[in-house]
Amino acid sequence: MRIEDKTVPDYISRPLTDVNSILGCDLGLTKLVHLSDGHQIDNPRFSTNKKTKRALKLRQRRVSRKAKSSANHKKAVKRVGELHKNA
Repeated sequence: MRIEDKTVPDYISRPLTDVNSILGCDLGLTKLVHLSDGHQIDNPRFSTNKKTKRALKLRQRRVSRKAKSSANHKKAVKRVGELHKNA
């Protein structure tokens, strides 16, 4: 079965002589995106350290056991945020 939408215009290719600039991107492993203008976007890295994961899990557990919007809950959330930031 084929579905066709008549409201979407057909793509008309242009000759290369009419093209002023080309923008391309390439997804990679070491860098997330390489753009044709030379810019690169770094790949987000997450900590795989076993100690860090365990500490994060324990801190999350502490947050979950605090009463919401209490001072202690806010402090625990801040600690988890700092751990995420450093990880």
